[in-house]
Amino acid sequence: MRGAPGCSLGALSGDRPPSPLLAVTATPPAAPKTSADSGKRRLAIISSGAVVGVEPLEIADAIAVAPTDGTERNTLRKSLLPIACWGTVDARFAFDSSFIQPEMRADLVELRKVVESNPDALLSVFGHADPIGELGYNKLLSGRRARALFALITRDVDTWTTLASTPMGRDKWDPAAFDTMRDALRTSKKDVPASKPGVIGAYMDLLCTGDDGKTLRFTRAQFLGKGRDSQGKADVQGCGEFNPVRVLSNAEALKFAPPSAHPERDARNAPNRRVLVFLFPADTRVDVSTWPCPRATEGVAGCQKRLFSDARARVAPGIETREHPAERTFSCRFYDRLAGKSTCETIRESVVIRLYDTKGRQMPGAVYRLSLAGVILQEAVADAQGTFSVVVPGRSELAFLEWGPKPPGAGKRDFVFRDELALGADPDNPDDAELCLINLGYSGGSSLKTKVAAFQTDYAKSFALVINGVLDDRTRAALRKVYKSNADNVRDVKDSDRG
Repeated sequence: MRGAPGCSLGALSGDRPPSPLLAVTATPPAAPKTSADSGKRRLAIISSGAVVGVEPLEIADAIAVAPTDGTERNTLRKSLLPIACWGTVDARFAFDSSFIQPEMRADLVELRKVVESNPDALLSVFGHADPIGELGYNKLLSGRRARALFALITRDVDTWTTLASTPMGRDKWDPAAFDTMRDALRTSKKDVPASKPGVIGAYMDLLCTGDDGKTLRFTRAQFLGKGRDSQGKADVQGCGEFNPVRVLSNAEALKFAPPSAHPERDARNAPNRRVLVFLFPADTRVDVSTWPCPRATEGVAGCQKRLFSDARARVAPGIETREHPAERTFSCRFYDRLAGKSTCETIRESVVIRLYDTKGRQMPGAVYRLSLAGVILQEAVADAQGTFSVVVPGRSELAFLEWGPKPPGAGKRDFVFRDELALGADPDNPDDAELCLINLGYSGGSSLKTKVAAFQTDYAKSFALVINGVLDDRTRAALRKVYKSNADNVRDVKDSDRG
């Protein structure tokens, strides 16, 4: 049964406040379990939200050319196709912001590896947004995120200083971003410079340095446009909402129309909010003056010139939900040719975990530590809503979470609560029933029959359940419905009534 302190686990909402979907149990801290303690559960490392891929080489068909009289030339132009890619989800950025969170450090290790495998390749950064909100705002926010990443891996402190000093809508860095940077430096036992540019530079070095001491740093000459344009044309761009990997159905659009359903809507749109880096052959040459993408700092007019004639239909809700690559959801002709077949343009789901204290109050700035098989995967500070994000890479994984209140100043972190989380548990998969029960707050230390009986007791009235500890069809149906609920506590009996 669920105790008073707790956390909730839900689908990622990215640029908008997340809503908890699942309630889980908090217990006093204990030593993390080892893989031997996890029985038959398969464990997967979830420390990185990055996806990397090697793109298939395309062999050109024979090319027909016209004969000449010797004074003319046939001009051939090779298609612009990447040889590798890397991408990260918007969970690595602050809420509705271009500020890059400390968790990006793990992703950058993966970027370094893919570049090491292609040391002479030229890079280009693309940012994407979801279709919610104003078209121009989404274009600029996706561009700010792409610029933030580009500046990070080139150590461009001035660009981060500009982003911090020129807020756009809800994208405001100061003071929260600087507090996060200073806290990350202290946690890593690094010196904290007095000046803001100094803090930015030290934080950039921290994110781009792996545990093995290897660093990630590029020059502008290593990008596709080679820095010929002062604002990064061909090197970095924001595509806004023009190239979604998921387009919701008419039924979903109607379902998510009420404001109360917006968190679930945003969760479904989470895969659309992403930043990717494409790697191109070293001999690739582009003319930045004719590069089709507008600058990351420019509006949507340049993008609209490159859209398919049926662009609106490609991104409009339809009878069914459509997803790339099975469906044609990219509306930009240029990007579709460049990345339409990319192995990095895949649907990746994330979850948001919201932390609570013993009185059921959210814990802004709470400290937390997430571990798996005794290995710490993520240790950081929750945001102003008491939430943090984790990418779910595959099947269900049983992780362990410890958390506590935000310490005063640079005080010691005190993880006073502990919980089990089954990341990736699927309520529609019968084999995941026990993991779903754990996420709903039924103790991971008890038998499956005990968990089921406790669940049946809580929902006997709502679903006419027989309390026998058996996962019959009626109990499974109730479990699926409760698990997918948006409410923190949808039980017949509230925790406050239990004593």
